Amino acid sequence: MVAALAVTLFAPSPAGGEGGAQPGSDDPPIHTVTEPQPDSELLFSLSDDPSREEIKVTLSLAARTLGLEEARMLRIAACESGYNYRAQNKHSSARGIFQFLSSTWAVAAREVGIDPDSFRGDPSAQIIVGMKYIQNHGYGAWECK
Repeated sequence: MVAALAVTLFAPSPAGGEGGAQPGSDDPPIHTVTEPQPDSELLFSLSDDPSREEIKVTLSLAARTLGLEEARMLRIAACESGYNYRAQNKHSSARGIFQFLSSTWAVAAREVGIDPDSFRGDPSAQIIVGMKYIQNHGYGAWECK
């Protein structure tokens, strides 16, 4: 998990008080966002070995949180890896949900403060790096748009 790499947003309390889950509590963060919050950091938690469906739902959440085109993000991930964080291209160094080449991954991970060597296979890191890369550089690196 990459919990230390992301700021977590918490659900507001039903009565409009301080909020549902609070930092330091045992309550999990919310997994839905009703309105895009482009200035927000990504918020999610994945199981240790997330299913493709869990990754798809998390990608949707991340896209909405960052104000990115949700359908486009899902098309890219479906085309590149089939939502498989373990996907590896047999003919290049591309791997992960967004099929980053090793050289691009190293630069993109560092841009968001992630150690590219330690988190290359981590699905949470792949989502954070992929979404932030697209937010900062656009969709140009992907043929599947």
